[in-house]
Formats: sequence, C-alpha cells, structure tokens
Amino acid sequence: MAVEDIIKSQFKINHIRATTQRIKIAKVLYKKILTLKDLHSRLSDEGYPNLATVYNNIEYLLERDVIQKIVLKGERYYAFDPDRTSHDDIPSVFLTCSQDTIVEVTDQDVIDYISHTPLFEKMDIRKLTVIVDVGCSHEHDRDCTKHHHCYLMDFKHRLSNT
Repeated sequence: MAVEDIIKSQFKINHIRATTQRIKIAKVLYKKILTLKDLHSRLSDEGYPNLATVYNNIEYLLERDVIQKIVLKGERYYAFDPDRTSHDDIPSVFLTCSQDTIVEVTDQDVIDYISHTPLFEKMDIRKLTVIVDVGCSHEHDRDCTKHHHCYLMDFKHRLSNT
C-alpha cells in the first residue's frame, strides 16, 4: 500500500478530514522523528511555508493521537508511525547522541526487560518512555562527519533490517 493510502486510512479510522496540508505533514513525518523546525523547513521546500498552519495541524493530529510528540533534551520532536494504534500506551525507548541523531528502539525484548524489572513488579505501568543518551568513541570531537561514521546511524540501519 502506498504511503498516502496508509495516511488516508489512518485519518479515516480517526475521523480526520484529510486536507492537503495534513497529508503532507504525515508524509514528511512518516517513519521519521523531526523537530517542528525541521518539519517546517521540509514543508517549505514543498510549497507549504506557513508555520502557523503547520503548528495548528501538528496540534490537531496530536490531539487525535495520530502523531507522537517526544521531548528529548528539552526539544520537541514529532513522529508518525501508522503501525501504532495509540501513542500513549505503547512503550518507547529512544537513543540520542550529541549530534542529535535519534533512533527509536522497537525491539520488544528491550522493552520487556525494562518493563518487567523488579522495581516495577507491584506497579501498573501506564506509560513508559526511556531516553538513553549515548556517546560514540569519537564523541569528544563533537563531529561525526569528521570521521564520516556514525555508530548510532549504523545501529538504526541494523534495526531497520531486522
């Protein structure tokens, strides 16, 4: 199924009017994690320069639980993953680095390990979001491009191929 068809299906399920702007926002966010600034920049390149419209549509889609807001290092990021039925009740584990690369870990074993640790045995976990800030061996350079290699991106690539 094409991405636009997936998006329209999600909108229909959630009783959302599929405007051109909302579809474009969902397409840009599809299987990605972006800041509002990055999202707006990509949309501007495609002819949607109005930041207020982008922001209002983001808020609308958040209210209807179609997209996810993630706060990492004080910055808000947004993601659209249609494979999730609800963003509030699904555990999330994110890896970040000093270069602002973000990778979502979807390995159920990792999530189960965290969720079932003895610390939580007498608790009902309603929401689980874990943020792991990682460092590469060359992090002291603060410039992954200097080495032309990002270990976190390698990890993300391995995850997407499993």
